[in-house]
Amino acid sequence: MNNLKNGYGTMMSRPLSSSSNGFMLSSFDNDDFTRPYNNSLTPPSLPSSFTPMKNMYGENGVMMNDFMSDSGYSPRAHYSPVPTSPYVDADISPRRILGVQSSASNCLMMPSESPRIQRSMSTRSPPSSSLSSTLEVGGGSGGGFQHSSSFKRKDNAKSAMWQSNDIDSYRGHIKEMSHDHNGCRALQSCLDNASQKMIPIIYEEVGDSLTELMMDSFGNYLFQKLLDVSSVEQRREVLRKVKHKIVAASFDVHGTRSVQKLIQICHGQEDMLKDIMDALRGNIAKLSSDSNGNHVIQRCLNHMPEEYKVYVYEEVVKSCVNISMQRHGCCVVQRCLDFAPEKYHNMMLDAIVNSAVELICDPFGNYVIQYLIEKGKESEKERIARCVLGKVVALSCQKYSSNVIEKILLFAPESVRNEVVAELAECPKLRDVLHDIYANYVIQQALKLESKGQQRMLYNAVRPYEEELSRSTGGKHILNQLNEISGRQGNQGWTKT
Repeated sequence: MNNLKNGYGTMMSRPLSSSSNGFMLSSFDNDDFTRPYNNSLTPPSLPSSFTPMKNMYGENGVMMNDFMSDSGYSPRAHYSPVPTSPYVDADISPRRILGVQSSASNCLMMPSESPRIQRSMSTRSPPSSSLSSTLEVGGGSGGGFQHSSSFKRKDNAKSAMWQSNDIDSYRGHIKEMSHDHNGCRALQSCLDNASQKMIPIIYEEVGDSLTELMMDSFGNYLFQKLLDVSSVEQRREVLRKVKHKIVAASFDVHGTRSVQKLIQICHGQEDMLKDIMDALRGNIAKLSSDSNGNHVIQRCLNHMPEEYKVYVYEEVVKSCVNISMQRHGCCVVQRCLDFAPEKYHNMMLDAIVNSAVELICDPFGNYVIQYLIEKGKESEKERIARCVLGKVVALSCQKYSSNVIEKILLFAPESVRNEVVAELAECPKLRDVLHDIYANYVIQQALKLESKGQQRMLYNAVRPYEEELSRSTGGKHILNQLNEISGRQGNQGWTKT
């Protein structure tokens, strides 16, 4: 007799009746050790009605007549239940036994004529349409599914109405549409095709909610479009209604776009630009360091007349160092250095020079220093570059300041470059500098200088360490570069042959 195993123990087959070709599989537990056949587990001879049971498992322990799982393995006893069959009135489909023993029955009927075991509902196959309704929230009674469908029908009806381009049908719905993706696009389309008819309708319905509109994820696009097609007087009225919220909108991820558009569209209207600047004053330093607000300040520098940009310079000068050390503020300081008249430019330069070493070592302030060294006047370059003298080696070994030293070697006046190279060549810890993960780039940049005197000075200083250069990645790059230099000069190479 064939024995089958599952998660509960040993299973044994027993005949259902003398007239049945099927078998009932039930748990084989301690109660079965009653030895009914004269203290034996098996009868001395098989009944005439006994039919041998076919082997249920094929190769790799896979149950016969079952579908393989997606992974190619069909676990013997960890099956998931099949819901009520959608194909017949009664639930007669085979069930896969769960890992937890059922209180109702622990038997699995396997008629000889039963169909193949259906694939579990947990597989990738989508449920049939007749089952899908029972899977919705409120399934069984169907109430939840119908409730969900009613919402979908309403949404579809709105979408159909909003795509009709019938302006009259939009009346009373403008505010709702402005906060919806499809509705907002429909309104923008109407402004493109029939702006003169649509503009007064929109202002009538959303005129008191313009501040809400300009900071909405969808409404800000309608706000910008409205500014494009409005007259100067209409724009002036818009500004009057949103002026008290300009700062809050500038800090907002959506509102910043609306404020930038407002500044751009008011270009040439000095009275309106003055109103905008009056609203921003006192918050320029905070806005300059904000991820959204900094774009508003830069837009002011691009579109406002000099008499109003002065307010930006004054506030930036007061907090120049702090703003320069912010991720977004360092960009605003660079733009101010570009636009500012000489008076404010020099005031910012003085503040930067006084804190040069602090800015050179800062993750964001170093960009302001590099900008001045590359784009500034010769006098400004020298003034900034001389701030590093006496600290060249220490600054070369730091992540951010090493970039500034490289920039000085590229753009600073030659007199300063000579002093920087001399400080590197005469360093008592040159061996450590050559292998430093940051300073080795400074050495490589110094060896690219066009001045033969500077190049030779460093060449001679590094030569005693030729055997050690191959011990680090940075040293290998220096060694290769120096071999190229010696080859061009016709000298003996650095490596031994």
